[in-house]
Amino acid sequence: MSTVLFKRGSNAQMADTSIQDGLLYFNTEDHKIYMDNGSERLQYGGDTDLISDPSNATVTNVFSATASLNIFPQKETVVDDMTNALAVTQNYIPLGCLAFKEAVGTTDFSAVGDGTISGGLVSLKGERILATLTAGSTSITLNSSTLTSTSDITVMTDNWKITPSNVVGNATNKTITLTFSAQSVSVGIKVIIQNL
Repeated sequence: MSTVLFKRGSNAQMADTSIQDGLLYFNTEDHKIYMDNGSERLQYGGDTDLISDPSNATVTNVFSATASLNIFPQKETVVDDMTNALAVTQNYIPLGCLAFKEAVGTTDFSAVGDGTISGGLVSLKGERILATLTAGSTSITLNSSTLTSTSDITVMTDNWKITPSNVVGNATNKTITLTFSAQSVSVGIKVIIQNL
């Protein structure tokens, strides 16, 4: 176990004092207390070092007020109209609610999807179902998670000459039944359901 030694003095005197395990140094210039631990001189008390450069950050110092203002700027203004929002070329500019409202618009689209913007976009894109009508079959029934009594149904096949003779949507069972004439080869089918 090392012997505890006490010393006090200025920064220059501390710099001239060699590290001795167990030495407690009271710095009369920066008002800090240092202790030599093994081959290191560590600060154990007094003021915390203030820094302005993030590359100097450690667990024993903090940003100065000036550094905090420069590194973490407080935004006092926002872009609050669509024209200015679209003209922004710099990162991290706050977008105000009025600019967003102007860009999105105020048209009532509650009938589209679930009434949200993302729900409306999903509804516009529509549900896509891929299936295969096997050779010799005359009908195929598909399940849809989004089918309603007012859904728009679009049917496409991998051969433009082959089209269904009948399309029946059942909103209660969430099924769509397609009827074709019997084909000699299997036919790829894509069905798109949109709720506009």
